[in-house]
Amino acid sequence: MNIWVILWLAVGYVASFFFLPGLLRGSERGWEKWGLAVMLFVPFLGLLIYLFLREDVPPQDPNMRAPGSRGVYTDRMIAMRSFYEDAFKELEEKVASKAVAEETTVDDDEHAAEGDDSSPKR
Repeated sequence: MNIWVILWLAVGYVASFFFLPGLLRGSERGWEKWGLAVMLFVPFLGLLIYLFLREDVPPQDPNMRAPGSRGVYTDRMIAMRSFYEDAFKELEEKVASKAVAEETTVDDDEHAAEGDDSSPKR
């Protein structure tokens, strides 16, 4: 076997042994620990899969959790959706009418600058 292959395998297994104690002391269920431990010793790919699958995030403190049930924020957002849609429609109509009024004013100013008397009187 090539010396480089043996060297890479040795580096992979050393890295696997480095992660093994933390995995076995973790808070996962037994079958999950042993499944990840077996996967950890698959050369190269097992180490990468382990790094993606392992969750090392502690549970959130109860004081930091959001109050209310799980969907309270989305329920509020869904309830307010029609209000926001109406408000955005009104805003779009105001902007559109303002743009039309500005176009009319610009056209009147252009006609006045040319000396054309055909512009509508207000």
